[in-house]
Amino acid sequence: MSKTYLDQIQKAQALVSGVRKNYERIMPGSVSLDELSRLEAIMKEGEELNTEIDNLRALTSAKVAEANKRLVMVKSRTSEIKSLIKKNFDITQWQDFGIMDKR
Repeated sequence: MSKTYLDQIQKAQALVSGVRKNYERIMPGSVSLDELSRLEAIMKEGEELNTEIDNLRALTSAKVAEANKRLVMVKSRTSEIKSLIKKNFDITQWQDFGIMDKR
């Protein structure tokens, strides 16, 4: 959970807890128990969504690492193939093989 989310959830939890403990001291009609329950439900949904986001971030991070490995492999193999073509063909023919290099 990000620090911003965690801080906001903790503040909201402290508020709900404090209001519930001191509910009899609040002016009648200012805050209802239903409102507190709705806030708790919203907090729970927010926590669940944030957990889902954290899981997606972890999955994304793993996929990015995997994609980066593949890119390194592509670059390496491309370089090898270009080198073979450059050794065996004249510079005027490189473009026929999709090599746009000038030297």
